[in-house]
Amino acid sequence: MRGSGLDLRLEIKSPHLYPGIEGRIAGTLRRNSSWLSENRLVIQSFDRDSLRTFNKELPQVPIGLLGTPRTADLDDLAKFADEINPPYADVTPSYVKCVHDNGMKIFTWTVNDPDDMSRMTSYGVDGIITDKPDVLSELAATPDQRAGNEKADDESFEKLTTVDEINMYQRAA
Repeated sequence: MRGSGLDLRLEIKSPHLYPGIEGRIAGTLRRNSSWLSENRLVIQSFDRDSLRTFNKELPQVPIGLLGTPRTADLDDLAKFADEINPPYADVTPSYVKCVHDNGMKIFTWTVNDPDDMSRMTSYGVDGIITDKPDVLSELAATPDQRAGNEKADDESFEKLTTVDEINMYQRAA
């Protein structure tokens, strides 16, 4: 992942089925601290309680709340979440502004159409989760990069971040 512009998003799925999963994930990360060294890891879930629990275990690891919480709840969520990660169909410019006004980033998913990618970028999202990083990379590239005259680098992704979702810990270890 180093130098790739990609982040690792570890999603805690169905934590109610795996009591204590947050502590097991935190323990694994502590034993493999290189995963934490470049600040490229985000723990995400739809489950707010699970994210709060994980945040108490490893508060230095960024937290992304999946879904589209009410704007009235954003202030409270900012106490433990670093990101709000809604489906792209729910994203509006005013929602992006509210998330930013509460000190959080917004990454939207799963955006695979180039027109939708452009629209999300115009709204000011901080990142795009996609199944088609090649399409997003092409969209983010400068004209010289598209022509093959210049190599793309992390600077090309200032406002666009491709993310391959990797779902770990679907079963208790």
